[in-house]
Amino acid sequence: MCAIIVLGLNSAIDVLADVETLAVGAVNRLRAARHHVGGKGVHVAQACAALGEPVRLIGGVDRAHASDFAEWSRARGVTFDGVELPTRLRTCYAIRDARGAITELLEPGSPMSAPVQQAMHDRLWHAARAARVIVLTGSLPAGCADDTYARIIADVALRAPGAAIVLDASGAALRAALPAGPTFVKPNQDEASALIGRPIADADAAKAAAREIHARGAAVALVSLGAAGVTAVWKDGLAAVRPPRVSARNAVGSGDCFVAGLAVGVARGEATIDVLRLATACGAANALTDEPGWFAAADVEALRPRVDVRWIDPPA
Repeated sequence: MCAIIVLGLNSAIDVLADVETLAVGAVNRLRAARHHVGGKGVHVAQACAALGEPVRLIGGVDRAHASDFAEWSRARGVTFDGVELPTRLRTCYAIRDARGAITELLEPGSPMSAPVQQAMHDRLWHAARAARVIVLTGSLPAGCADDTYARIIADVALRAPGAAIVLDASGAALRAALPAGPTFVKPNQDEASALIGRPIADADAAKAAAREIHARGAAVALVSLGAAGVTAVWKDGLAAVRPPRVSARNAVGSGDCFVAGLAVGVARGEATIDVLRLATACGAANALTDEPGWFAAADVEALRPRVDVRWIDPPA
């Protein structure tokens, strides 16, 4: 049994490639391209495992990459509960130029049929009863209704009423899910702006946005400002959490590693403020590596004491 269950509906193959310069409308010759199994669910699950926590990933896989996922599962210590897809997996490209700037090209993925959606739901329903934390992460594939995550949260409340729900979604899926009461949500600056319908230009705007998202149903509402950290609102108050400065190599997947830190901290029974410290250290540690959604546990432990937490509205 695994205390952490991750549902990743949109698996992918990640490609990180280097190029001297990236020019639109010209021939760009890639070098040192590295392929990894990917998608947000994969990133979150392997990051949880890197911290030593048992984790089960429920996600799709096509026949062409089934052996790759099996090898990844063994190597990373993740229990992979794969649902076979009749269509090919999408590919996500991260193109890094000589300055270190990264351009992402993300395929949308094939539509997910009703039988595949039901198979995913059934796997989660079966596994949820033993879970302390359930992570719902990633964009919804075409074919999934906007309220997919909302319905899953309602089902989990029946199947595993004590489980925490960590939701990493955006757009209509996030908007529909908030009234269902997820435990954690973490939209980034642009996602939160789209959700509340106004720009988030500074820390004060992020604070107001986090308060509004909390009021809409999230027990802990986080607004991520990237390298500037997160603003967090929950019943005990409001805090700004900033990561330590690092020499970043590749920040792709840092948000997913942050989510993994949330899940692991909650599974370990840590206080919310300590959960946020761990999550922030995980996000920063990912930026030190080339592989998206991965880090060395030793880096997390080294960075965690350097996370800066400032209470804005402290608990009484």
